[in-house]
Amino acid sequence: MEDYRQAATAIRNVSAEFTAVLPRILKPGESKFLHKIADLKPDAVLARNLEELAFFRERHIPVIVDFSLNVINDLAFYQMLDWGAERVTFGLDVNEQQMRNLLQHVPPERVEQVVIGRVPLFTMEHCLWQTQFLKPGEPCQKLCREQPLQIEDRYGALHTVRADIFCRNIVERSEPIESQPLAAHLRIEWDDRMNEQRVAEILDQAFARK
Repeated sequence: MEDYRQAATAIRNVSAEFTAVLPRILKPGESKFLHKIADLKPDAVLARNLEELAFFRERHIPVIVDFSLNVINDLAFYQMLDWGAERVTFGLDVNEQQMRNLLQHVPPERVEQVVIGRVPLFTMEHCLWQTQFLKPGEPCQKLCREQPLQIEDRYGALHTVRADIFCRNIVERSEPIESQPLAAHLRIEWDDRMNEQRVAEILDQAFARK
């Protein structure tokens, strides 16, 4: 939680809006974390699951639906709006032509587009930092907060590993999403009505493990 508090303070010190990025997975008993986020009074939250959407909708905090909810058609899009979403990010399966078609049926100003970022491949409880850098039985030293880590697959691709607030490991695809040219064209086509764009964090990790 301290990372969230520090981020909120730093962002507000430069008079910017603080949007809290929430975990992709919430297991039973972990929803108390959402109360702590609400106490920070974020300007908005990025919700990765339906529990987060419902929780912050009830507290009248604007919610941006992430691509993990896999909105790929206009029916799902409007369902998210009915459930209280402020903006919606299309699922990653939506290609350029499909996005253009969808924008004919949904309000572009309620769409948020990722222009650059990494795609999560899977999440696991197993801690790669524990197995790679610590001896058996050695206590956790929160290395995931300081030590960059990538894993190399059999084809030589390096996949970034991150840890969420609950220390679950998230392996991300080596090749990032890059849609800046499309985003620029869509803004022009829709007279700047589609102007909500997101840059997700990209880290060049220095340490790889096979």
